[in-house]
Amino acid sequence: MGKLKLTKETLMKEAGSLVLIVLGNFILSLGVMMFISPMDFVSGGATGLGLLFEKMFGLKLSIGVGILNVIMFVIGFFVLGKRFAATTLLSTFLYPGFLAIMEGIPALATLNTDPIVAAVFGGVCIGVGVGLVIRMGSSTGGMDIPPIILQKYTGIAVAISMNAMDLIIMCTQMPYSSPQKIMYSLMMLVVTTVVMDKVAMVGVTQTQVMVISSKYQEINKAIHDNIDRGTTLLNATS
Repeated sequence: MGKLKLTKETLMKEAGSLVLIVLGNFILSLGVMMFISPMDFVSGGATGLGLLFEKMFGLKLSIGVGILNVIMFVIGFFVLGKRFAATTLLSTFLYPGFLAIMEGIPALATLNTDPIVAAVFGGVCIGVGVGLVIRMGSSTGGMDIPPIILQKYTGIAVAISMNAMDLIIMCTQMPYSSPQKIMYSLMMLVVTTVVMDKVAMVGVTQTQVMVISSKYQEINKAIHDNIDRGTTLLNATS
């Protein structure tokens, strides 16, 4: 009986996680289509590249993001393994899917014309959306994957390479934007970072374990392959 109860609890927990991942992707898509795209703000990640392709080639945002997500998913599957791919599968298709639906609702783009409101609420939507997905132990996929691959092979922290990549992606969009809109975009980025951190981490207890060993490569590989956790490598001398 106890085993059946445990199974039901596990299923309920997984169902709740799936609901929050879906909700996170929906809120993220809503923020992009209501506040970022209509204001021509610059953005990082797959969204930023999708916006760039839209301006350069006239490709719909949902299609550009969808193509990037699928490419990154395939790379992640072969490089990071099935376990990681499973955590990004939903977002790989949900996010561009929601974007495609919202592209068919032109009224969303006309609900707000104030860039400050767009920067604040766009940042909140993106922060909440991505934060919920991360909180569930999943990933929004897309351009989140290259920094994780870099960490696996070079030891560079995900946050550092992700911020650098986002900055580069934002810079590629600057010729299609104005200095004022770029400043609003940076304001939005600050709001996004703060909100995402709060949503992803509030109430969550984390434990840091420091392992000192000459077999650091084997340990690092085992952590990534078997328990799907991040690592930071430090040089130490005695």
